[in-house]
Amino acid sequence: MAEKANFEIIRFASHLGDNVGDLPTNGVTWEGDSVERTFEIEGHPVGSAYLILQLYDVDSYAHSIKINGKDLSGPDMRPNGARQWSAWPEVIGAGFLRHGKNTIRIERNRHSTDNFVVDYVFVHWKERL
Repeated sequence: MAEKANFEIIRFASHLGDNVGDLPTNGVTWEGDSVERTFEIEGHPVGSAYLILQLYDVDSYAHSIKINGKDLSGPDMRPNGARQWSAWPEVIGAGFLRHGKNTIRIERNRHSTDNFVVDYVFVHWKERL
């Protein structure tokens, strides 16, 4: 069967944290402790995939990313220094993505005082046609 690479660009524009006024957030929505977005995959995902998160002001490794309700392994976000943007790649293991509707949920560690912004998330995968 034929395979092709595919991707989705997902706009979060979300401020996660415990203090709504902690960051300059023009054009960004306050979400509190978590935010979720969905996207569709027309084909049938095969093998592993990856995502890249565009993040601002992450101070902790303790936050998590869930794909279709399953936690990704390892540190899901890397601290990037105060008031700086960064791009963080993360592997999505085989079996996380599925044909049809998929969800990405980003959860802030509720025991942290970290406030950060998630702007765009880029998801790349291979699919069987």
